[in-house]
Amino acid sequence: MKKPPAIAWDPARGTAENAAQALPGMAERLFAAGRALAEGKPKLKRLHEFRLQVKQFRYTLELFEPLYEGRLVERLEKLRLLQQRLGRINDCVTTRTLVEELSDLPGAGRVLKHLDRAQRNRVAAFLRFWREEFDGAGEEQAWLESLRRPGPDAGGSAHHRD
Repeated sequence: MKKPPAIAWDPARGTAENAAQALPGMAERLFAAGRALAEGKPKLKRLHEFRLQVKQFRYTLELFEPLYEGRLVERLEKLRLLQQRLGRINDCVTTRTLVEELSDLPGAGRVLKHLDRAQRNRVAAFLRFWREEFDGAGEEQAWLESLRRPGPDAGGSAHHRD
């Protein structure tokens, strides 16, 4: 996975201004990556990379959440749900690796078949959630608009210098 771009931080600006400048770009990259996955049959490695991107974005938003005066609560919850779905896929991949190491044990083949089916179902659930809930009509624009407008005087406005 490529290292994510660093947040460009202008020390002459306040925290809120810097957040309003940097966070929408992170959201745009997240939506672009998610759409690329949803176009076809996503590879497990790419799903894992996307999971890490979602995790980084969520943790970054949690750091800046006080600036938005509670307006990111629902968006953070959607990120958690997205991350959970991706984590469940990763759980199947990890468990499959462990079971493959014990493939000579009785029943290992049945377990592997079950894991394959569970993994396919979880990928399908992720794709449904992405298309219908996370990336529904107007969602990206709503994310961008909300991230461009931190709340006034929320501990990091243009008047507050860090």
